[in-house]
Amino acid sequence: MELKWMGRYRDLMAALVFHVNMAARAYRSENHIVDDVYLSPQEWQVLEYLIEHDEDKTNMIQISNHLGIPQSSFSKMTKTLCEKGLAQKFQSNFNRKDILLRPTEYGVKAYFDRVERISRERFAPLFEALAGLSDEDLAAVTQALRCFNRYDENTVEELRPVPFE
Repeated sequence: MELKWMGRYRDLMAALVFHVNMAARAYRSENHIVDDVYLSPQEWQVLEYLIEHDEDKTNMIQISNHLGIPQSSFSKMTKTLCEKGLAQKFQSNFNRKDILLRPTEYGVKAYFDRVERISRERFAPLFEALAGLSDEDLAAVTQALRCFNRYDENTVEELRPVPFE
């Protein structure tokens, strides 16, 4: 039976369904990062966020909201990152309830040691497939995914600087 309600978007929806299922499968595994350190894909995403936003003064709650990770899961992930020496927790001097995260030198080194390989092996084919899109087209696809994820910039707490020292 043909489902017509998706119209010309049927192939896109099938690819998204497959992607979500493959991602869910991958999230139950851990990948070798460096030395004897293994991380789940979400732990890797948290580490990547910390490195990319090292100068931001955002707290753990804001980061978990930004990444779309439930706070309880995010707390467990940050505990793992800290135990493995990849990140450190700090309290804000201005609000003791604000817990700030920073990558360690070891975390930054581990990230960059692995990112070159995975960017080449995993992401290069995706980026090549999207290379023909204009910046406007790419922005439209990004916005469509945000809409599909029910991402509403008005409901996600704005990332605000938190005084660090």
